[in-house]
Amino acid sequence: MELMPLSIRDAFSLYRMLAPHLPDKVDENKTVLEYVGQIVKDIKEKKSDSFANALVLMTGLTTEELINMEGEDIINLFINGLVVNQITSLGNFCRGIGLSNG
Repeated sequence: MELMPLSIRDAFSLYRMLAPHLPDKVDENKTVLEYVGQIVKDIKEKKSDSFANALVLMTGLTTEELINMEGEDIINLFINGLVVNQITSLGNFCRGIGLSNG
């Protein structure tokens, strides 16, 4: 499945969903995969539904459709969705303009 960048409105929604899980600073020495790994780890620790909600938003699939997919495919979709939507830049931009996560 090829993912496309979200509209600006949906990108802001993605930021609001994931903001509580985003690292405060982007460490330039870390890869995007490590950054995404931090996000996933935080979502798991907080037992948040942000992972599923973000996937639904980024893919346009329903929760039921995602449940029927292989676990590895779901993780890959999440990673690709964050990369396509430039989550590090999105986070920096939204914090820079003072967009809240609520």
